[in-house]
Amino acid sequence: TDAVRELRRAVELTRGKEDAVIYDHLGEAYLKAGDEPAALVAWEKSLELDPANESVRQKVLKTRKRQEGRK
Repeated sequence: TDAVRELRRAVELTRGKEDAVIYDHLGEAYLKAGDEPAALVAWEKSLELDPANESVRQKVLKTRKRQEGRK
């Protein structure tokens, strides 16, 4: 939860100059904190900022697939 707090602060500090890497790390922090839906939102933002990032694309696809399997 400390990591989530600090990364959310980093997001606030970079408003207008968003950084895909910060959102990727925020997604990881959310996932470790047990908040998969928030992780997905963060990774989707990361991917929006850097569409060529295949690692984040895979995280988004895996998370969406897991969430679909729960429905």
